[in-house]
Amino acid sequence: MANTLLMPKATAVWLVDNTALSFDQIAQFCKLHPLEVKAIADGEAAQGIKGLDPVMTGQLSRDEIAKGEADAEHRLKLSEPKVRVPESKRRTPRYTPLSSARTARTRFCGWSRITRN
Repeated sequence: MANTLLMPKATAVWLVDNTALSFDQIAQFCKLHPLEVKAIADGEAAQGIKGLDPVMTGQLSRDEIAKGEADAEHRLKLSEPKVRVPESKRRTPRYTPLSSARTARTRFCGWSRITRN
């Protein structure tokens, strides 16, 4: 499975509230636009979203946050997951036999062709 961030907006809310990271760093880590992160900080966006601690979920380390706070150019890196979740198999569309649909259509068409005396 791809190594992706769980609940990016909730993580951005937590990072804005609990760290001194720049908006650009949070936006890059959460894959959001920097203006969206600024709106989260201003309280205009994500008002009902409760923050999700990425350190507690194991997606980010405290050392990585400290490096980001010290250097504004540092890009946060997602931690390697401790458990690998297998990728779910995508369900393919089910086959619908066309013959039954055709026979129903031709039966209907055949009946409508009955001529009147």
